[in-house]
Amino acid sequence: LRRSDGAVAWCSTNCRRGAYGGRSSLVIGVLDITERKQREDLLGFLIKNHPLAVWMNDAVTGEVIYLSSVAERLLGWDENGRHTTQWLAERFVDHEQYLEISRELVANGAVENCEALLRRADGQEFWATGNLRMVEYHGRPVVLSGIADVTRQKKRDGEVMLARAMLADAIESLS
Repeated sequence: LRRSDGAVAWCSTNCRRGAYGGRSSLVIGVLDITERKQREDLLGFLIKNHPLAVWMNDAVTGEVIYLSSVAERLLGWDENGRHTTQWLAERFVDHEQYLEISRELVANGAVENCEALLRRADGQEFWATGNLRMVEYHGRPVVLSGIADVTRQKKRDGEVMLARAMLADAIESLS
């Protein structure tokens, strides 16, 4: 609706049949939900534009309910993938690790800073670190997740460890 000052107001309405003064009438209730709509819009903006990959999946089945655009790119799901059911378990290289993380999540309600080797839709593997939290959404348990690709960091860490080992060997051979 548009207010008299020209501002837009979001409203929720309810309409029922009633009687007034012995005549049939409609009883209409109008609730201004503008602030709630603005908060929803802000949350949607934050999720859509968040620099980390975020998604929500059903805690019971593992079915992916929502993916941010960053998560779609990272996991390799394209526009066509939105029309088919996506399962998070399929992205783990080691299915046993998926089960282990799931058990920890159920037991504690959250998993923080976990590392996993994941697989994109095209089969390319990458290392990720992430945080997961079990919450209720519309009466059903869901998992909210956020991950970051740490493949380059893992590679650098491996190179540093190798260089240290080579240096230690060189020092040992000099003595």
